Amino acid sequence: GDLKVADFVSLPFADASFDLVYERAALSFTTRAGAASAVREVWRVLKPGGLFQSGLYSDRDTSFHKAPDADGAVRGITEGTITGGSQVCFYDAGLVRDLFAGWDLVSMKHIEEVEALAADRLAHCEWLTIARRPDSK
Repeated sequence: GDLKVADFVSLPFADASFDLVYERAALSFTTRAGAASAVREVWRVLKPGGLFQSGLYSDRDTSFHKAPDADGAVRGITEGTITGGSQVCFYDAGLVRDLFAGWDLVSMKHIEEVEALAADRLAHCEWLTIARRPDSK
């Protein structure tokens, strides 16, 4: 296949031009509104029936240790597996479903990785979601 990389805020591709879009946690490093905008862009560039695989950070991650700001992002993370970043949005199952409203959810797995040998047992948790753009009617 032909792999393309682009900024998800404004994808420089024609409507309905891809069968598959893959993102790995990028949507977690923007605000909730930014993630929703990106998901709309993915919808635009996916062909009807196309798949979108997304990895969103879970609210069960040990870095989710304080309440998010009004825009849904947590800033100043000092604990857990994700420290030093500018902002992270963490998602529960309901927020994942909301983000993919209108899509056909094919799979929604909660993945938890724990370093069993570490004394603090930090957990990195995420939602691995596969969504299908419904066929046009």
